[in-house]
Amino acid sequence: AFSDDSSPTTPASNSTVTASQSDDGLIQTGQYRCSQYHHNRAGELEPSATENATLDSKTDQLASESDRMDSEKYRLENEYVDEYDQWSIDQHNESIDDYNSRLQSYRYRVQSHEAAIDNYNARVETYNNYLVANCTRAY
Repeated sequence: AFSDDSSPTTPASNSTVTASQSDDGLIQTGQYRCSQYHHNRAGELEPSATENATLDSKTDQLASESDRMDSEKYRLENEYVDEYDQWSIDQHNESIDDYNSRLQSYRYRVQSHEAAIDNYNARVETYNNYLVANCTRAY
């Protein structure tokens, strides 16, 4: 089963927003005010909004696939198999083998996707920590 508890975390601020420089020389970076150097460095650390959208899309795709797999599992578990007909038994077993193969592939892709989400979230945390450590909260 797939849980959407592992959705990517969104950065605390977004330096792609038009930066504005104040009289004190600090640049507005999302919810923070940073020197030019720290603003530029934060921009280098900031995870891509495109990657976040891609991860969200993949999460939705895997959730839909999970629903389809669950439906197929239910169908296979409740399928009538004539236990006196070898062809019927063989067909059912082939369907089970095919399902198990696709389930194994699905689980691998979920695991890979969760690792990508964890990696993205670690970069978000690094970005946020950098802003907290090197910039001041604007509001």
